[in-house]
Amino acid sequence: MRALACTALLLVACSTDPCKNGTAFLRYSLPDSAMAADTIEVALSVAGGSAVMRNVTRKTGNTSIELDFATYPKGMSVTVDLVAVRGGDRIASGTTTATATGSCLVLDVALATNDVDLGVFDASSPDDVMPSDDFSNVALADLALPASADLAFAPAATPSCTTLATNCGKTLADNCCNSPIVPGGTYFRGRDFATDGMYPSTAAQATVSSFRLDKYEVTVGRFRRFLTMGNATQATPPLAGSGSNPHLTGSGWQASWNVNLTASPTALRSALVCDTSGRSSWTDAVGAQEDQPINCVTWYEAFAFCAWDGAFLPTEAEWNYAATGGTDQRAYPWSVPAASLTLSCSYANYNAGGGGNNVHCVNDMLGAVQNVGLDTLGDGKWGQSDLGGNVFEWSFDWKQTIYDVPCVDCASTIQGAATARVARGGAASSGAANLRTAVRGGGSPDGRMFSLGIRCARPL
Repeated sequence: MRALACTALLLVACSTDPCKNGTAFLRYSLPDSAMAADTIEVALSVAGGSAVMRNVTRKTGNTSIELDFATYPKGMSVTVDLVAVRGGDRIASGTTTATATGSCLVLDVALATNDVDLGVFDASSPDDVMPSDDFSNVALADLALPASADLAFAPAATPSCTTLATNCGKTLADNCCNSPIVPGGTYFRGRDFATDGMYPSTAAQATVSSFRLDKYEVTVGRFRRFLTMGNATQATPPLAGSGSNPHLTGSGWQASWNVNLTASPTALRSALVCDTSGRSSWTDAVGAQEDQPINCVTWYEAFAFCAWDGAFLPTEAEWNYAATGGTDQRAYPWSVPAASLTLSCSYANYNAGGGGNNVHCVNDMLGAVQNVGLDTLGDGKWGQSDLGGNVFEWSFDWKQTIYDVPCVDCASTIQGAATARVARGGAASSGAANLRTAVRGGGSPDGRMFSLGIRCARPL
């Protein structure tokens, strides 16, 4: 077998026997500090969209992996992420991107300090999983992506889902950290095409760059991992500048916000049980509510969680763009056609009675959250669930009386006379009117309510 020498990481997809299309051969080396890794997570994504993730139990001494990934065509961008995990904690990682060509694809990884040391692929090594194969003449298959390809991507480096089961969504089998792409564009904030003509304004045009928006609201299980690792307290606040939106200068965590965090994990656990009627989703022990959205979180805790999870709080313009389907200007996130006002408990978890009537989809008298993504008909244009109902979701902006214009990747970053941060989407206790994509909600950034939760956004 001819040795293929390259620095860092080698990915080869083979179209002839004994290899099959979409097989990846990865060889890596770990620094001493990461030799105790028990799992290697590998994700292959194509053109920033379709992706497959694999978690491989690592036997002592193993330095290579053979995995079957989804097929991918030449001429498209291919990204590989590799993460070494020990005891559920990420201890090292590396990533690289290249364009697939008609010959063997060699991907070099630029590594951060103290990150994974990915070594030379040595086909003659006794650790090579396929020592008898000849890769000298293989080529990437020129194949089309399957029509059913899932465009959601669970980033390999998402710490909140590292040890969680893939049990979110309608089938209870989806990765809770899936984060579909929202392709950028221009639309009108606060407008929809509903047949009642309630929100016709074109006064607040906004342009939004492409980004990822998590498919699901942050669950109790994800937030538990965040809290268990000692985050979101004054003793261990986010690093200054972390959680920054790449499209918004100066949007990262500010050290002056540290005082708005609780003093200790014990204090935070207590604060998360904020609803005297029993509608808080947090429980001190792992229980039946792990896949419900975390609620009773302040804006500061929402920001801190997203920053820790490699993400950021979406701006109001980004959140609204995703909910309204961009230029579709949908009345509800699921409205097809955009003017449709069709709504029931199959679309969202809300107060179907409205006007003070107690006809809630869950917990008839009071309303209560349910597991994320359960509503069979309620997904938005780009796949996000629960953009209407379940919990309001914090966004980055201060809630001003009017929108900022003009707006290109903009946000209301200056408090001015505002006392609230924007929250969007309506909650389990909300009537139909508050689920409309044109409606703005909000709350004091240090406030806690059972109706307030988190959804994170991510860079491409």
